[in-house]
Amino acid sequence: MNARQLQIFIRQSFQAEKWAKSVMADVRPEFLLAMARVRDIVGQLPSEGLFREADWRRVYLPQVEAAVKPYTDALAQSVVGAMVDAGPDMEVQAINQLKAVGLIENTLPPALLAAPTANFTRLALTSEVVEGTSLMRLFGLAPGQEPQTTPPFTRSQVRVINQKVNAGILAGDTTEAIAKQIAGAVPTPIGAQRITVAKGTVAHEIEAWAMAIARTGIQDMNRQVSEQVWEANPIEGDEWVYEWVSAMDPRVCPVCAPLDGKTRPKRSDFPQWPLHFNCRCTVVLINKDEKEDVRYGIEVSDKEPTYKGRKLSELKGAERREALASGLYASKTKVKGEKLYRRTKPIKAEGRQRRPSYGDYVDQSTEQTQAMFFGGGNAGAERARNFRQWVDSGKTPDQALSKVIINMPTRTGPIKRVDPKDVRFRPIKDLLTPGS
Repeated sequence: MNARQLQIFIRQSFQAEKWAKSVMADVRPEFLLAMARVRDIVGQLPSEGLFREADWRRVYLPQVEAAVKPYTDALAQSVVGAMVDAGPDMEVQAINQLKAVGLIENTLPPALLAAPTANFTRLALTSEVVEGTSLMRLFGLAPGQEPQTTPPFTRSQVRVINQKVNAGILAGDTTEAIAKQIAGAVPTPIGAQRITVAKGTVAHEIEAWAMAIARTGIQDMNRQVSEQVWEANPIEGDEWVYEWVSAMDPRVCPVCAPLDGKTRPKRSDFPQWPLHFNCRCTVVLINKDEKEDVRYGIEVSDKEPTYKGRKLSELKGAERREALASGLYASKTKVKGEKLYRRTKPIKAEGRQRRPSYGDYVDQSTEQTQAMFFGGGNAGAERARNFRQWVDSGKTPDQALSKVIINMPTRTGPIKRVDPKDVRFRPIKDLLTPGS
């Protein structure tokens, strides 16, 4: 992937996150109203009694489904609408990816040959957000799907609520305590209550899942649009190959990181992306003979940066711009639940490689950045130490990764299918060190 393609990839990632956040902002009022209604329903549950669980299942649980359905309907409409609106931009970026490698000057935009809106609507509805489950089936939009059948997404929300309430009943919790586990509520000056979405509540879990569906659906549509552009512009010559691209930052998972930089002659040689919820990976077409010496990755730090003895938050105007231009850690990002400062760093290809890999990124990053990629906390720090020991023993960064990641794809082996359930960080007790 050359520098221009990298710019497009970064822009696509930024846009996808922006579109997903716009969906969540759009449905936020319906979401908070649904959580308020569910909280009120749970609050009506008898505080004690032999038939408390039976009453919940028979009387109150059916009301929960009716309370969340307006929100799920609004989410379905907003997600599909955002994807359709984003379709033309996705198509432009897919075309720009081909132009960036000089493949063709007059690249053909396939959707413009037919009705663009109808084409993008079809792609949005058929996008897979869960393996084997399209967006239209998840939300009950499939033709012929029984209208009285509860859509899978609605059922999943009801299941989460039911599990939380049943756990509270079995534990003997008060009705008030169980209601607080659904969502928080803060009194307002006018006597009403404002719903809050605290971590650990049902509301937080449901909202996080909705965000994951929006992100994943948009990314899957990105894939479909790219494939349409490739199909409309047949590739001739054996100098072209497909490359898997993962973001070079510590948020990448152990499934996607080892795939970064791998190339195959056919796109069907790769598993279908996105590989999992919130996956940001993509596949691009490249010239296999083109050498890429440098890519840029993100390093993170929990320490507020200083410049000439002063904290970044204290700097203003030209002095702040000068500090940022110096390569200082700047804006914050969330990694493994922590808000960390970040900065961009050039990553060089090591050895005889034609292009930098994610292993190079890990090897050339700070110890804290390494620890966050390997899971964060003490476990992440221990895995990072183990990774460095393998590199010091003479292993390449990619080989060192394979010592810390179980079942990771190799550089030359088959990767037609990658099951995220089989790829994971090695448990601390199983870490191996050179010479052990």
